[in-house]
Amino acid sequence: MVRRRSSPGYTWARRHSLTTAGAAAAWKFQELLEQSQWYDTERHAGLQLRQLEALLRHATDEVPYYRRALSGLGTDSEFDPAVWSGVPILTRADLQRRGDELVARNVPAQHGETSRTRSSGSTGRPVEVLHTELSRNWHTALSFRSQLWALNRFDLPLAAIRRYPGGVADYPDGFSAERWVDDMTLPSETGAVAGLTVATPIHDQVAWLADRAPRVLMTFPSNLMALSRHILAGRNRPKPLKRILTVGEAHPEGLRGMARRAFGAEIYDVYSAYEVGAIALQCPISEAYHVQSESLLVEIVDEEGQPCLIGQTGRVVVTPLHNYAMPLIRYEIGDHATVGRTCRCGRGLPVIKQVLGRHRNMMRLPDGSTIWPSFGVKFYADIAPVTQVQFIQHSVKRLEGRLVADRRLTAAEEDAVRKIVRARLPAPFEITFSYPDEIARGESGKFEEFVSRVDEAVA
Repeated sequence: MVRRRSSPGYTWARRHSLTTAGAAAAWKFQELLEQSQWYDTERHAGLQLRQLEALLRHATDEVPYYRRALSGLGTDSEFDPAVWSGVPILTRADLQRRGDELVARNVPAQHGETSRTRSSGSTGRPVEVLHTELSRNWHTALSFRSQLWALNRFDLPLAAIRRYPGGVADYPDGFSAERWVDDMTLPSETGAVAGLTVATPIHDQVAWLADRAPRVLMTFPSNLMALSRHILAGRNRPKPLKRILTVGEAHPEGLRGMARRAFGAEIYDVYSAYEVGAIALQCPISEAYHVQSESLLVEIVDEEGQPCLIGQTGRVVVTPLHNYAMPLIRYEIGDHATVGRTCRCGRGLPVIKQVLGRHRNMMRLPDGSTIWPSFGVKFYADIAPVTQVQFIQHSVKRLEGRLVADRRLTAAEEDAVRKIVRARLPAPFEITFSYPDEIARGESGKFEEFVSRVDEAVA
């Protein structure tokens, strides 16, 4: 499958030490990425193939799990892309059960020191991943690239409303610092940053934003939707923004338009995962997402594991190309996404049209098919004083609408909500309602508009 030869393990930038620290090295890294983003598809594929060969050689030699998993695919000949689909897909459960078997016994010295990090576990099942200095530097470089694509200046005041440890960024003071991030992540002069925990009630968030008057806002899409809805209701409109940065969640339907009306700014989104870093960044001139091919191989596959075509939606499978401490080869991230067409910007990086979320955010229908539901949360406030909505699917016939509202809805108002929901779904569901005081976000700070528990019920 792969040739055996000694290799330091990276092929994208042979003349540049990617483990070098400092602002000059970071800018040099960006010069390389500035060039590579314009490579055509064939050149990207060729460079990925060379990097993949090196990674597979290393994994076969040094990683117990892959010594077994790759043994039947041939390890003494040229890599054959035709056998790639025979490489087993690695699941999150595999990573949790077999984490020690995925750790390399030896790592090339050129990759630097290793360190272990742990996810918060949005499903209650956290994972640990070992990274090298080289793979961490790739994550940092792509974070820097995302800032360059999103903005042409960094001297603006930024407000971040996200998850913070308890007591660090509580209302009303929040958290403040002189720089957005450290100068290794963003080696440029920046404006000040103010932070606030996302657990803060929306009306207090809006008041805090009005007081801080940032020009850039970073938050979760679901929180941005709640902020926009509150502002458009005529309450405490803050100063217009230059840009909105979103991370961590799939976008609810209509979010971009609502945010534009509320804040007078466009959204720039980043698709990333804790285990692998940036997967795709929004194009600077469109809403398409460019796969970060210099750092990882991304596949979107159907239920049979075959590649999806343009316009088709499938499971996201990723292979980080530079993590030799803990290779994650064909790792199923748990998300679904839609393959996009070539972007008009001219970049040769592959395109994802839309990120749809996790498997648990997919609705199961009575006929066995599945859809990605959108409930149009913005409509409910026209019926009753509803501030937050979450739908839980308990079976293929029953949905629970969890409504956070100023009061319990009347029977007529509940019927009006049912009518809206049923009009957006291809099957008639029994819909009941509950009225929690709040709908808690996950440990990572993320919120899910829809969660299916059908598989849990069957299990």
